[in-house]
Amino acid sequence: MKSCFAEVLDDILLRSAEALFKERGIDLSANRSQPPSGGSLPPPAALEAHVAAFVPFSGAAIRGSLMLVCPFDIAAAGRGRRAGAVLSTRVASDWIVARDWVGELANLLLGRIKNRLLAFRVEFSIAPPVPLSGRALAVALQANRAARQIAFGRGDQIVRVLIDVVDEPALMSTKPHASAEPSALEGDVIEF
Repeated sequence: MKSCFAEVLDDILLRSAEALFKERGIDLSANRSQPPSGGSLPPPAALEAHVAAFVPFSGAAIRGSLMLVCPFDIAAAGRGRRAGAVLSTRVASDWIVARDWVGELANLLLGRIKNRLLAFRVEFSIAPPVPLSGRALAVALQANRAARQIAFGRGDQIVRVLIDVVDEPALMSTKPHASAEPSALEGDVIEF
């Protein structure tokens, strides 16, 4: 029997990203969803400034990484509304704030994915995000890998979410295990 992990992951990735962007006041809509075929993904716009974050994860049955690539303006708008500040590409410290914010968004997104995969008994640890920035960031993928990509847009600005799973668990059903304990809702505080 063929594993249905890719189908489950695609659904979880889309629902998790949409919910996170909505909750954070980032007005985007999913406009493309496809697995990249390997090679390089061209930058969305050669003159646009971008921030990104790379977050590795690993567990007994799964290993990979998530990357969130975002135009500076979208990151600045999402961060600025929450902090009451306007960020600019002309201010060096604003680049640090925007990178950190996208690192936090990537970490929150992977946490949501992890919570939803727990219902399928897929567990993994998340490493700290690695923030990146620059003009025309490009992402190179190995041709033999089945990375998943979802692109969200607002006008001509594109936010890309990529998840590259190197080792993946075999799932035989798209339904969560009946005995899976419900995880806490995103945003809830858990006390130990």
